[in-house]
Amino acid sequence: MIVQYKIFMTRLLVLDLGNSTRTQNPVTEEIRPRLVNTVLLALVATLIACILGIPAGIVAAVRPYTWMDNLVTILALFGMSMPAFWLGLMLIVIFSVNWHILPVGGFGGIEYIVLPAVTLAAYLIASIARNTRSSMMETLSQDYIITAHAKGVSERVVIWRHALKNSFIPIITVIGLQFGSLLGGTVLTETVFAWPGIGRLLVSSILGRDYPMIQGIILVFALLFVLTNILVDLIYVFLDPKVRYG
Repeated sequence: MIVQYKIFMTRLLVLDLGNSTRTQNPVTEEIRPRLVNTVLLALVATLIACILGIPAGIVAAVRPYTWMDNLVTILALFGMSMPAFWLGLMLIVIFSVNWHILPVGGFGGIEYIVLPAVTLAAYLIASIARNTRSSMMETLSQDYIITAHAKGVSERVVIWRHALKNSFIPIITVIGLQFGSLLGGTVLTETVFAWPGIGRLLVSSILGRDYPMIQGIILVFALLFVLTNILVDLIYVFLDPKVRYG
């Protein structure tokens, strides 16, 4: 085992992950096109989650303990509790089988990415909405926000320029961590929708006992998660000058 580990680490230094035992092709060549598809799916899902989750959290924070806040909380609870494979199957039944609006699965034009991206974004929307709500509510209770209201600053300016700007670091943290998790959590979604990504490749490699491919995919997942967290730390510098001075 020690000798095998030494050989593996030595090859890893030159980005040689070995050959697949199924196709006999280099692991890096098999992973590269699949990784692009997975990153594309994760980016679209994250974009959808930000477009829906952040405004929902802001509405819930600005109107706390109202029917809008309760609605956002209930929807967030469903979004975080709903299994991805079940949601994916339900979307297929509704939009593909019954209404014939979107394709069942596969890879092609924009229409092929809609259902898997929405399925993948459901949990992230709920997480972003909840964290945006809690962060915004804490910020809206600060003294400088009360002072801005007392000076007659409009509600829109207070919310978007002052409150949201100062609440954005926790939101960015959640988005960054969840994006890293999305890259490794696309296995079920890609399997349900036959999306040719790295998650589906991992499933087929496990079923085929393709150990070099499994090692390579897990290593890529870990590397992407680390790089995502580094990127989030760099974004902090631009959002908060105090981080730069510290």
